[in-house]
Amino acid sequence: QYIPDDKVFNTWRPTDVMKNATFRTRPPSVIMKIITHAVGSNEEACDRFVNWLAYIYQNRTKTGTAWILHGCPGTGKGLITQHILPRIFGDAYCATIQVRNLKQVFNGWIEQAMFVTVDEANTDDAGQESKQIVEALKLWITERKIPIRHMQQTERMVENFSNFIFTSNDFGVLPIRPGDRRFNVAVRQETPIDIT
Repeated sequence: QYIPDDKVFNTWRPTDVMKNATFRTRPPSVIMKIITHAVGSNEEACDRFVNWLAYIYQNRTKTGTAWILHGCPGTGKGLITQHILPRIFGDAYCATIQVRNLKQVFNGWIEQAMFVTVDEANTDDAGQESKQIVEALKLWITERKIPIRHMQQTERMVENFSNFIFTSNDFGVLPIRPGDRRFNVAVRQETPIDIT
């Protein structure tokens, strides 16, 4: 894991799923059922979400876009972000935060994250604080290098590998301007998933 030419240690560790991967054109049926349901049972949204995940898996980098999954409780949002993605990509690379974490000065949690789930995201108001949060998110979603700061450390620039998923049971998740290509908004799902 040591790269002598760069004088750095690579902290990336592939998961067992990655080490034992076999070629597939589609995810396993139960995972596909959960994804399909979470994106509102919309075929186009499902294909886009799976392709988004495949790009991250194959390149281990950021896409420059984020997903918003919203619907009533029990639609599969948590199954994707808390069980499926950590199993495939690794717990160390899947961070779950809440909007209040975005308001803090310290953002060291983003340094290793390939996926950042903003759980119960709701910044849909006209306040100045919400506007600042949304602007910071846009930077984190698109920029390849971002400033981070751990507690009791000075701010430094690091390479940004993070991809964002916003989940919410609410209707107002983020204020998005028309034509903003950073966000993929799944169809809202109003029916809980039935895993059989």
